[in-house]
Amino acid sequence: MKKLLLFVVALLAIQVVGAARCGDIVIGNETVTEDLHCFEGIRLAHGASLDCQEHWINGDHAMNNVGITIVGNQGQVRNCNLRDFGVAIQSQWDEDIVIEDVTIETSTVGIGLSRTVRTVIQGVTMKDVGRGIWAVGANDLMISDGEFDTSETAVRLEGSAAVAMDDLKISDSTMGVNVIYSGDIHASGLEIKDTDRGVVVSNSEMVRLSSSKVANSKFCVEGKDSRWLTLENSVLTDCLTGINIKGSNHTVISGNFILDSESFGIDALRSEDMLIGGNMIQGSGKTNVLLSYDNKVSIHKNIISNANFGIFIANDDRVKLTQNLIRGHKTGVWLDSSGKTSVMGNIMQNNLNDLDGYKADALVTGNHFYSEIPFGIREGIVMAFNWLRYPIQLIEF
Repeated sequence: MKKLLLFVVALLAIQVVGAARCGDIVIGNETVTEDLHCFEGIRLAHGASLDCQEHWINGDHAMNNVGITIVGNQGQVRNCNLRDFGVAIQSQWDEDIVIEDVTIETSTVGIGLSRTVRTVIQGVTMKDVGRGIWAVGANDLMISDGEFDTSETAVRLEGSAAVAMDDLKISDSTMGVNVIYSGDIHASGLEIKDTDRGVVVSNSEMVRLSSSKVANSKFCVEGKDSRWLTLENSVLTDCLTGINIKGSNHTVISGNFILDSESFGIDALRSEDMLIGGNMIQGSGKTNVLLSYDNKVSIHKNIISNANFGIFIANDDRVKLTQNLIRGHKTGVWLDSSGKTSVMGNIMQNNLNDLDGYKADALVTGNHFYSEIPFGIREGIVMAFNWLRYPIQLIEF
């Protein structure tokens, strides 16, 4: 009888060990076995693993209340649902962290990272969260397979490096992805819609956005004061401006579909060393490509159609327009107060006026003009070896 009693006690002890509760410090592998309401969250020690088994950990709406805090390296959080926290999951100065298959609702910050190294965040769902993932000084971070409905920003990177984002769906947020003072950032497979600003990159370098979709935003993509920004093979539709670049250097915009922007397809201001190549830019309300005070820009092999202005170049220097198809505009190309501009080998069709300009130092050669009024000749434009569908009609000024 005594041996049987000891066996039952031991069995009960085995069943109790490993069940994490509010205020616990998890050591080793533990699970959550029921829904919890926590005024004090759960902390993970070095090497600890927490599996919530789809149970909910509920907070008290307090700004300083953290649901799960990782306080050691190699922490793992899986299958957890959290709501009503200031920060749902937090990790600082930790390495080799895994956060997987987590749902977070009605919290100020979903996941907060500070100075972490080698972090994997996969399969997260966030709803009614202020900032989804907020990473400050993170290095070697991977975020994949997530869905975000946030009131502020879905993913915010500050001072972070070596970050990869893939297969994220973001909607109804003020800002989709915000990259600040960061470098070596790669994002692909993003789907962002119904945001005020889709992707915003500022004071950063080596940022690449590829194979993504952004729709119904004030600005689909913004790049400010950044270097080596690449935007490629993406679809940007129904935004006020498709791509807005300001004060940036070494920007590549290639292989994109930029469609039905309310104002501008591409708007570049005071930027340098830019390639705009192989894009389809169509249906902008005002201008498909607007350049202002830029330097060393190549616009090459694009299909540009159906706007008031196809390409409007004002106060720029050393711009090259080569082998583009420009059609269906009131004015195909407008050159205004620009220096050392080359317009070579382009085809211009179905424009009311193919080429116009004012006080531009421009060489126009090897182009095919199909409009009845191919161009207005103004000060500084030199034309040679162009093919004209209709006889020249000089416009006097």
